[in-house]
Amino acid sequence: MDWFSFLVGNVFSYLAIVVFFVGVPLQVYRWMKAPVVYPLTDFPAPKTAEGAFIKVLLDTFLFRPILLKIYNATVYTGKWTDLWVGGWIFHVSFALIIVGHIVGIGTLGHQFTILGVSPETSLHMSEFLGTISGIFLSLSLIYLLLRRFFNPIVRVMSDGIDYLIVLLILGISCMGNFMRFNPTYGVEYDVAQRWIMGLFTLHPVPLPDNPIFTWHLFLVETLLIYFPFSKLMHSCGIFFARWMITNYDPRKVMVFDWRSKVCEWKGGK
Repeated sequence: MDWFSFLVGNVFSYLAIVVFFVGVPLQVYRWMKAPVVYPLTDFPAPKTAEGAFIKVLLDTFLFRPILLKIYNATVYTGKWTDLWVGGWIFHVSFALIIVGHIVGIGTLGHQFTILGVSPETSLHMSEFLGTISGIFLSLSLIYLLLRRFFNPIVRVMSDGIDYLIVLLILGISCMGNFMRFNPTYGVEYDVAQRWIMGLFTLHPVPLPDNPIFTWHLFLVETLLIYFPFSKLMHSCGIFFARWMITNYDPRKVMVFDWRSKVCEWKGGK
C-alpha cells in the first residue's frame, strides 16, 4: 500500500467522517439559534400543518416555485425550463446514487429480495439502477456546467467555487461510471462493505489495489469535508427555510391601515 492509499483509506477517511457528522449538525444548530428579524410567510400559505407539510414536500422534491414560474410566464422563454430539467435530474440521480450506495453496500446488493426476487436478480437490478443513475448524474452535471459557461446571466451569478463544486461531483461521478463499465477496476459490494466496517470498528483494512477507486474515494472525502461549509448545505437548510415561510401563522400577516398609514401585524405581534 503506497502512502497515498494509506492517507485516503485511513487519515482522510476519519477526518471526513468527523468533519461531516459534526459539522452538518452544528451548522443546522447555528441556523436554528439565529435570530429571526421578522416573521415571514410565502403566500398563499396553507392554513393547516398537513397542508404546509405537503407544500414543503412539493417545493423540495418537485421544485414547485420554478414550475410556477414556468406555468405563470406570459411569454415562454425556456430560461426556467432548462434550470428545472437540469436541476431536477441532477438532484434525483444524485439522491439515488447516495441511497443506492448505502443500501447496496449494506445488503450486498440484495435489497430487492424484499420484492420476492432472487438474490441474483436483485444484484442485477441494483447494478442496473446504479448505472442508469450514474449516467444521468454525469450528463446533468455536464449540462449544468455548460449552462454556467454559456448562459450570460448564470455566468455573471457564478463564482469560481460554483464551478469547482460541479467539477468535483462530476469527477466522482465519472470515476464511478468508469469502474462500472470496466470490470477490471470494479469494486464488489463485499469488498466495499469490509472496508467500511473496518473503518467504523476502528480496525481499518487496506484499500483495494485499485487506483481509480482510491481517487474516487479521495474526491468523495474532499466533498464530505467541504460539505458543511459550502452551498451544498442547502440540501439540509431547505427543509427549515421552506417550513418557516410556509407554515401559516396569522401573526405573520402584515396589514396596512390606510387611515393611519401604519403597517400592523394581524393578530398582534
